[in-house]
Amino acid sequence: MRVFRLQTDSGEKLLGRLVHAENIASVYRNLGISETPKMTADEVFQAVWKRKEVVSLVRGWQLRSALIMGNQRLEITGIRQEAEVMWLKAVGCMTEMINWKLRVFIPVNGNSVRIIEKIRQLA
Repeated sequence: MRVFRLQTDSGEKLLGRLVHAENIASVYRNLGISETPKMTADEVFQAVWKRKEVVSLVRGWQLRSALIMGNQRLEITGIRQEAEVMWLKAVGCMTEMINWKLRVFIPVNGNSVRIIEKIRQLA
């Protein structure tokens, strides 16, 4: 964590720290602010892919980074119904059976952000 100390031209001293976009919602909640800003689809992708954050989507789903056979992938967890799987496949996701469990992934290519945006519009 990096702390910043600033002093305004009028002499007021300020203390703060950088908060990543994916953490803003929890900061707002902790401060008792009910309306939280929304992350863009690209911010969601960067948070999960680069910083290995887990991001809540819609319907209780979560997007997380998963290491499968040495390859980093974007996995959607929390899917409970077959109809949800079919809808996700229709918007560009892919499925794979791993250890007798069906898992859903967003392909990591030029369409990843577009797929994330479509999923978020489901809300």
